[in-house]
Amino acid sequence: MTAKYAEFTEESNALDYLEKALRFIKAAADHPLAWKWVILSVHGALYGFMICTLKGTDPDNVCTTTNAGHVKLIDFREMTERNPIELVRQSSRRLRIPRVLTAEEILALLRQLAEPYHTMVLVAVCLGLRVSEIIGLQWGDFDWENRNVLVQRAVVQCRVGETKTETSSRPLPIDPDLGDRLLELRRRSIYCGPRDWVFANDAGRPRWQETILQRHLKPAALRAGIGKLGWHTFRTPTRPYCAA
Repeated sequence: MTAKYAEFTEESNALDYLEKALRFIKAAADHPLAWKWVILSVHGALYGFMICTLKGTDPDNVCTTTNAGHVKLIDFREMTERNPIELVRQSSRRLRIPRVLTAEEILALLRQLAEPYHTMVLVAVCLGLRVSEIIGLQWGDFDWENRNVLVQRAVVQCRVGETKTETSSRPLPIDPDLGDRLLELRRRSIYCGPRDWVFANDAGRPRWQETILQRHLKPAALRAGIGKLGWHTFRTPTRPYCAA
């Protein structure tokens, strides 16, 4: 079946495509339309190397016969029935150990923050929510009688979407002191209806998380002497200071 391909492995075929790409790149200096052939050649090379990775370079593994008796290169679906990312070794270990703020550092940071950023950090620390979930909170998500909150949505760059995981959308108990601070924030806000955003900006819309981080949290952290931090820093704290 594969006699006509025996002298050319898929590896040599992929390398040949790369050589063609280099020639077309040189030609593109005088003929811009040659970039089309650069793209096609690079695509052919990548496709060939992908086949080598998944099936090896043996022609018997990378060729197949059609119903009409023609020999052809296998297509992607014939290479693997699994998602190819499953074939890539993926480590579950973190590249860096996440920073954990102490209770003293959290208190020092809170002293440097005005509202509503003070309460936003408290919510992050006490509930362990992602920043997108914090920004996505609406007053109607809170059950004040039972002192819990149901996380129902996430907001990124003013776009409303679902929470990152199904387990994120679950009722969470609220510390009494945190609940009192949230109620005080609501009393002071002109956006206090059930469908209003808890941490709305002056126009009543969700805030931008990067703007909050750059303009408020990072400067406050520097003033507090605790160095650099990000929103994810608040997701791995110790919990004793939720009533700060």
